[in-house]
Amino acid sequence: MKRPDAATPTPAPLAAAQVADYIRAHPEFLEDYADLIAASLPPARFTRKGGANVADLQQFMVRNLQEELQALRDSTDHLIHTTRSNMTGQTQTHMATLALLATEGLDGLLTAIDQDVPTLTGVDAAALLISVESGGVATLDAPILPRSELDALLEGQPVVLFDSIRGDERLYGAAGGLIRSQALVRIVPGGARPDCLLAIGSRLPGAFHRGQGTELLLFLGEIVAHCLRRCLPEKP
Repeated sequence: MKRPDAATPTPAPLAAAQVADYIRAHPEFLEDYADLIAASLPPARFTRKGGANVADLQQFMVRNLQEELQALRDSTDHLIHTTRSNMTGQTQTHMATLALLATEGLDGLLTAIDQDVPTLTGVDAAALLISVESGGVATLDAPILPRSELDALLEGQPVVLFDSIRGDERLYGAAGGLIRSQALVRIVPGGARPDCLLAIGSRLPGAFHRGQGTELLLFLGEIVAHCLRRCLPEKP
């Protein structure tokens, strides 16, 4: 007859001294398992009988929890600020879109960009410039910019943001001296129509910056392109 297997011996529980020795030998242990500290009871802030010092983990635990709480608050505040900013930006862009779509003719579009867009979006200046080829002659009553300069300003991108500049009067006219940050958007009406530049400037450094999202600017640029297709002939 087969004898039953002997029962597996139960390992002896670790002594407190063994645990303490392990933690001393591996100080990173509590960093890797910080949840153990958070789950621990705060130690009494006294000494043991006989006067031996007791390591006060309470301050460490409280400080750790305070840092986690502050990090959570900071993350929440940033999320709230970003969400509110995005909602405000969307609302402003939608209002500017309605103003642009209500225009008639090139003059009306230029006026809306010059006057309504800054008012509705909270910037200080906005302008639309129509590109002309080198040596070309402008045939439209509108601000112009040589195509080579437009390409240089946009650096081959559909949108470029500048956080610290001196405003350019070629773009903003008399308001150029106020501008300290700007967004430049390439407008492509299509067909034989020339590319254009939508310039939006703020007197505040950093109001536009390279890490900023450009979705709303691209949307506004598409609206301007749509309006240009309505009012510009294919061969101006």
